[in-house]
Amino acid sequence: MAPEPKKMKIDPTSSSRTASLHAVTKDGVTTSTNTSARLDVQVHLSQTSDIHLKIQRAKNYAVAQAQQEGCMSNFRVFDSPFGNFLVPVIPTRSDLGG
Repeated sequence: MAPEPKKMKIDPTSSSRTASLHAVTKDGVTTSTNTSARLDVQVHLSQTSDIHLKIQRAKNYAVAQAQQEGCMSNFRVFDSPFGNFLVPVIPTRSDLGG
């Protein structure tokens, strides 16, 4: 039986590409509190932008593919842990106003 490979611990303070998250008000102004219980959360900018970009590209691809296949009706795109899904939306009589 082969020994299990060793895992390296990554020091989270060694990265230079991080951004602090602050509370955002309804006006769009970022605020921060200076209390002793304040918790600074840091997120890697490259990771979040890549994730959002991949999701947006997958949604755009699903919509373009449905339109190429002749889908002329309404449809809704939603995310799940298993991927992006494109679901046709069939209006009811009440939606049509009749």
